[in-house]
Order: sequence, then C-alpha cells, then structure tokens
Amino acid sequence: MRLNQRTHELMATNLCLVKEIEQRQKAEDIHLRLECCQVHLEIRDNGIGFDQAKIKPTSLGMRIMRERAEAIHAHFKVSSSLAQGTVVSLDWNEDE
Repeated sequence: MRLNQRTHELMATNLCLVKEIEQRQKAEDIHLRLECCQVHLEIRDNGIGFDQAKIKPTSLGMRIMRERAEAIHAHFKVSSSLAQGTVVSLDWNEDE
C-alpha cells in the first residue's frame, strides 16, 4: 500500500508531537486517540507541564508542530500548566 502525501504528512506530524512530549515533558503515560473519517489526535500526558505564557510561539518545538499542522491544513492546539501535564490536539478533515 502506498501512502499519499497528506497521509504521510499526518503521520509525520503525529510522530513529531509524540517525540516532543517524550523529550520535554518527562511523561510517564502518553494516550493517543484516533477517530475515523475525520482524524482527531489527542495526546494527553502526566508530565511536568509548562507555563504557556513563558513559551515563545517561535520556539523550535512549538514552531515545528505548528508548521506540520499547517502543512496538512489541520487545526492544532496545545494546553498545558505546571505540574498538570500537557494536552496536544490535532484535528484534520480530508475535505479541508
């Protein structure tokens, strides 16, 4: 089976999100959820979290994740707070 370009980009984006959480958040658990037809990827961890007000939108990790989401026309959101972990979500619809 040959993957089309958008599927490849979606998979690359997912991998980028997981790697960012593994490297930065010191998470012990990472939960992934995928839904059919429209893709909703939600990664929720129990890591150290971060203060979103102190993270520059141009920081390397955030910029790469945002650029990958934009490349496939997906909606990208990060929610985090100190000692509460992080939730990263990506919503993608093939028709968009």
